Amino acid sequence: MVSSRLFNRLIFTPSIVAGCLSIGGAVGAQQRPVDGAPQEIGAPPVEYAPPPHIAFVDGNATIERDGLSEPAAANAPFEPGDRLRTAAGRVEVLFPDGTVLDVDQNSAVDFQAPTLVRLNDGRVTLIVAGVNNPADAPRFQIDTPAASARTGGPGEYRITVLKLRYDSETELDVLRGSASLETDRGAIALRAGERTTARDGEEPSAAEVVNSARYDDFDLWTLERRDARVVPAQSAQYLPEDLSVYGATLDQSGSWEDMQPYGYVWFPAVAPGWRPYYHGHW
Repeated sequence: MVSSRLFNRLIFTPSIVAGCLSIGGAVGAQQRPVDGAPQEIGAPPVEYAPPPHIAFVDGNATIERDGLSEPAAANAPFEPGDRLRTAAGRVEVLFPDGTVLDVDQNSAVDFQAPTLVRLNDGRVTLIVAGVNNPADAPRFQIDTPAASARTGGPGEYRITVLKLRYDSETELDVLRGSASLETDRGAIALRAGERTTARDGEEPSAAEVVNSARYDDFDLWTLERRDARVVPAQSAQYLPEDLSVYGATLDQSGSWEDMQPYGYVWFPAVAPGWRPYYHGHW
C-alpha cells in the first residue's frame, strides 16, 4: 500500500502525465485506431486514440453498457455501444480533440462511433473543436428518428428531438459554423444563426433566423461549463497541444513545481488517508 505522503512526492513530469492521459482509457475501455476500424491480426501497428469520457455530471444520469445500467460518473470512458440517459440531470462528454457534447435533461444518447452519435430523445449541444485548423476538424453526424444532422467543421450546434403525438420532429440550430439536416425526402444546408426542423417522411423546413442571444436553462448551463473549461490552465503550458484540453482537470487535482533535474513536476493533491486506485475509473 502506498501512503498519501509517499504518493504526494512521486515524480509526474510532463512526459509521464502526457503518457498517462494518452493511455488512461485503455484499462476498462477498448481503444480503437484513429480511423475507428478494428485492427487485423498481423497488421502493422496503428495509432490508437483514447475514447471520449464523461467530464461532468450534474444530477441523475446512467450509462447502459452490455445490458447493464450504472450511474454515470465523472472520468468514466464513453465507448461505442454505450447509451447515456439523463433524467433530472445533465452531462458533459469531452472528446480527445477538445470537442464537447453537452446533454440536457430527459435525453437518451447512443455513442456509435468516434464521430457518430444517435439522439433518441431530448436535446444536446455539440461544440466541435478545430477553429485554429478548420480543414482538420472532425465532421460529426447526429442521427435522430426523423433526420440526420451533419456538421461542416468547427462550430456550435444544438439538436433537439421533439416527441409529437404520432411521430417526432428534429430541430437543428446552428449557433456557429455550418451544418446540414437531411431526411429521405431532401436536405438543407444551414449557416450560423439559422434553424430548420424536419419530420419523418418530409423535407426539412426552410431556414429561419434563430435568436442565439435568447437563453434558456440549458443554454445557461452550457455557458457555465464552457467558462469552466476555457479558464487559462497553468497545466496547459506543460502539456503537448493535443492534451492541453486536460489542463483544467490537472489544475483542480494538483499543482506544478520546478524540481531539478526533472524540471517542472506535477504533484497530485490528496487528502490524509487517501489510497490509490480505491475510487474512480481507469
